[in-house]
Amino acid sequence: MTRVLNAFVLVGFVCAAAASAAAPFSDEFSGTTLDPRWVAGAPNSASSVTLDGHGNLIMVASPLNGGSDLFPGPNNNGTVLLQPISPDQNWTIQTSFKVNLLSGYQGAGILLTNQLEPLQPPNFVRLMELQFMEDPSGLHLCFSACNTLDTQQVTLKVHRVGTSISGSYSLDRGKTWISLGSIAYNFQATYIGLSTTRQPYDNDLGLKTKAVFNYFRVHVQDLAEQPDADGWETP
Repeated sequence: MTRVLNAFVLVGFVCAAAASAAAPFSDEFSGTTLDPRWVAGAPNSASSVTLDGHGNLIMVASPLNGGSDLFPGPNNNGTVLLQPISPDQNWTIQTSFKVNLLSGYQGAGILLTNQLEPLQPPNFVRLMELQFMEDPSGLHLCFSACNTLDTQQVTLKVHRVGTSISGSYSLDRGKTWISLGSIAYNFQATYIGLSTTRQPYDNDLGLKTKAVFNYFRVHVQDLAEQPDADGWETP
């Protein structure tokens, strides 16, 4: 099942009023307590969002209780971590992570939502995601399309300029980048963040998705400003 830039539905659990009040922030995930500016959601009681105290964010999506998906239908219980962003800003998001992708369906990556009202079902866009798909089977990196990528550790970057988003990935922690091209953007995101999913189409209820994120870095500019020419990179 191919899962690219589309809207997904999840029971609302974030306060959209914060979107106009809080500024986007980068996080190196140090310590053992999650920054309170994040909004963490694990609707599946067997899933979790934690810090390990060694500079890593651990996001677990469980196959139990019907699974942890973010896809149109009866199951929208994927694990998410969100922070507010203004629709009137250009932005660049970069994250690096390792994830145990072994069977269909599992995924982890960068997430957007355009939720406008508190406690209303938001629309999720899984903007760039490393996933183990069912059909065609195997590891893929999905952005404008899903392409085979045989890795479980990757650095992702997306760069919004007006009505376009470009995407790229790195296999050497940001030293060199491989472009995935660009897509049209008219979603008007109010929150940005990360997601982890696990839907047991393989009937393996013992396999969780465990994504270990090393950081989440975001750089913003007002739309009225001259946009960065080639995106924002961090060493």
